[in-house]
Amino acid sequence: FFFFFFLMGTMEEDFERAEKQQQECRTMGSLGSCTRYLYWSQMVKATTDVIDDAKQRLDAACSGNVAECLRVTNVQLRRNKYHLAAATLPPLCSVPATPSSEFAKSWGCYNLGVFQQQGLGGFKADIVAASDSFQKACELKHSAGCLNLGLVYLTSNSTSPEMANWFNRGCDLGNSQACFNYAHILQHGNGVPPDTERAAELYEKACESEYPAACHNLGVELSKGDKPMRERGKLYFERGCKLGSESACEYLKELAEYKKTKLLQKQKVEAANADTRKTLFTPQQPQQQQQQQPPPPQQDHNTTQTNTNTKTDKT
Repeated sequence: FFFFFFLMGTMEEDFERAEKQQQECRTMGSLGSCTRYLYWSQMVKATTDVIDDAKQRLDAACSGNVAECLRVTNVQLRRNKYHLAAATLPPLCSVPATPSSEFAKSWGCYNLGVFQQQGLGGFKADIVAASDSFQKACELKHSAGCLNLGLVYLTSNSTSPEMANWFNRGCDLGNSQACFNYAHILQHGNGVPPDTERAAELYEKACESEYPAACHNLGVELSKGDKPMRERGKLYFERGCKLGSESACEYLKELAEYKKTKLLQKQKVEAANADTRKTLFTPQQPQQQQQQQPPPPQQDHNTTQTNTNTKTDKT
């Protein structure tokens, strides 16, 4: 009974909050009050008319002050209040694209895509809706939107040229992971003609942007060349290791062991050669030639030995 009355009391408080936020939003039209109005209307499962009214008022508040809408959403995300951020992201993504609103709109569309992809803040996981939001963000020059759209294709094991296109656009916008992924596609020809030279350039670009896996992959490619290229590749392995690539560190460890083994082998060969030279060129002391003793006389096999204990017959 206590739990039932507690639940009833909580529901009444929620309805009171929803009504209070509804009044404040309709009276003041502030972004914060309209955000809470929509949230609490959804929490108490208000009628469709009420929820639609809350959405329209929030859209108007957000469109009227895009910068403030962005700021409020940022605060909500930093506080992990995804349920409130989920209310402001759709209107933020739907504001008209103007030079002054493009950044906020692209940021809103990108985060809306993340919420839709992962099912955060009350959204149902919807990869199609997320892809649409990522594409809007990418077209507004949000590099992570391009990257995530490419990753949608990648996780579905697609070899569509569209995947390469989105990674390429993200790379052009300065996203190091997009450069790495596009380089990998070009290196192996996944859905596009292979281009190892361009792949190496993109690996280098991503490595310069401190993406450790790109440093490792570039080191691997350079290690297949001549000695100067291998030495250059070692520098990329070292950089990748410093940036946290375990594979690059492991390669450097194996390389050090290999060089140590080669050095020991070289030292053994040099020591053996030194011993040979010492034997060949060290003056030898003259030695006296030993006189050969004549061999003892041999008995005639035709003569029989006389046995002293045997008596001979007298003739």
